[in-house]
Amino acid sequence: MAEHPDEQAAARGEGGVSQRIEGGRDRRRDTPESVLIRPRGTPSGPGRASRRTLAMVAVVLIGAWLVLVFGGGLGRVNSVQDQAATARAENEVLRHRLAAGRAEVALIQTEAFLLTQARAYGMGEANERPFALEIGAPDPRPIVPLGADPEPPAPPTPLDEWLDLIFS
Repeated sequence: MAEHPDEQAAARGEGGVSQRIEGGRDRRRDTPESVLIRPRGTPSGPGRASRRTLAMVAVVLIGAWLVLVFGGGLGRVNSVQDQAATARAENEVLRHRLAAGRAEVALIQTEAFLLTQARAYGMGEANERPFALEIGAPDPRPIVPLGADPEPPAPPTPLDEWLDLIFS
């Protein structure tokens, strides 16, 4: 049987739109030539990704890698800044201790301190009697300055309260 001339023209890619499209199908897509020519961005075969998709995946992977690299760098920068702040605080404490040590050395080198220490060893003036507290002696009671209120009495213990209750 001979093919219809419209079908032959449609097979060769000739003819109008009405000749190519019949029943909602484009007859040109069924020809072997249409299989060889694909629009850009379409996969080159079944199960294969297009170049555009591969490029997008590569860009996403590179972007994620850059975020991780710079994020790690920022984390290390924060850690180093915390260590530097700790070191600065330690240096400030050491500076204060150094200043206190220098003040102590200056005090030790004064004449008044040397005379006081000499008296502690019994090397005072000729008519002085050496005096020292025994080792382990209790501290003396604090002296209340004139005009100040005396210390309030200590609160009674529970035993004292019971004894007052029983014998009063």
